[in-house]
Amino acid sequence: MIEAYVDAGLSKFVVRPAAAAPGADRFIGEFADQLLPLEN
Repeated sequence: MIEAYVDAGLSKFVVRPAAAAPGADRFIGEFADQLLPLEN
């Protein structure tokens, strides 16, 4: 979903868990794995 926004030229996003995250470390790890490759 975010890839479509990146393709359209957007480059700034606020990303946070939609629900209470059981562990911040897990969220941050998954965030990095999925979103850092989209960094321009």
